[in-house]
Amino acid sequence: MSVDPRLETQTQPSLSAAGRASLAVAEMRQTLLRQLWQTALGSAEGEGMDGGVSLSAPGFDQSLAGFNLEALLAMQGEARETPPPPAGAAVGNGDDGGLSLGPNAIYADDINAAARRTGLSPAMLAAIIGAEAASRDGVWDPASRNPRSSAAGLTQFLSSTWITEAQRSGTYLNGVASRSGWLDADGRVRAQAEGALLSLRFDPRASIEAAADYADANLDQLRRQGHVGANASPETLAKVAYLAHHLGAGDASRFLDGRISPERARTLLNSQIGQSAASARIEAAGGASAVAHRQWLTAYVDRKIDLDRYQRTDAVA
Repeated sequence: MSVDPRLETQTQPSLSAAGRASLAVAEMRQTLLRQLWQTALGSAEGEGMDGGVSLSAPGFDQSLAGFNLEALLAMQGEARETPPPPAGAAVGNGDDGGLSLGPNAIYADDINAAARRTGLSPAMLAAIIGAEAASRDGVWDPASRNPRSSAAGLTQFLSSTWITEAQRSGTYLNGVASRSGWLDADGRVRAQAEGALLSLRFDPRASIEAAADYADANLDQLRRQGHVGANASPETLAKVAYLAHHLGAGDASRFLDGRISPERARTLLNSQIGQSAASARIEAAGGASAVAHRQWLTAYVDRKIDLDRYQRTDAVA
């Protein structure tokens, strides 16, 4: 479920060592990027001769000067309880892949790696992240949490969905869980491993890779059900993928067919925008909760999923 950007970010109270390391690195990476971005935009005097950002520019937090991101990432790798990515997983190469991410360029490598592995559009994944993650000063927050549900991380996975993805053969999370010994003989997540697994939602790479796997599987299912045409535009694919990410494939199918029951629609709307706002919308729709939910979610998806926002003009051309 999506985090309302007005909600304050909360911290998972029961993080494992892996989760704490991932969260700390994500916070520091975000802070550094935000400082650099604000300096670049806010002070022409801060530009060096090569057009880069000067660390002596006004507004730059000097506490971040000398901050060695690569060293910290190496420390994170030592602290994390997870092994390297599954065999065959692509890795970023510094190329933005035609993406236009602004202050979120720090995530370009992870987005492109997940896109190459699954065959999905990088802009689609960026749009899903942009719709799901809370942000601070325009930078996506990997520590996002929704206080109305268990949704957490950059791509806001519910605990139950994250566990299901770890148990689904062939996914990035399944590879990590298998290599970590978190699965039993039947391929189910061991109870004692759930905390470590769920803390990975705060790891941007894991969150993005999981979103790509989930989108790929949901689109495949919705294609088989006739909800996605063979010639569907990239924008349509992105919106359907996000709808399924937001609702799950089952409710997405029922939404597209107009089969969501009034009771279910009310429950979904309550979880998405809060009971007070949901009640007001349902009242405005003449008491028809399914209509109110459809109106809100359709407008939300149309507003949030805009591929042009995440693609360079020259790349699209």
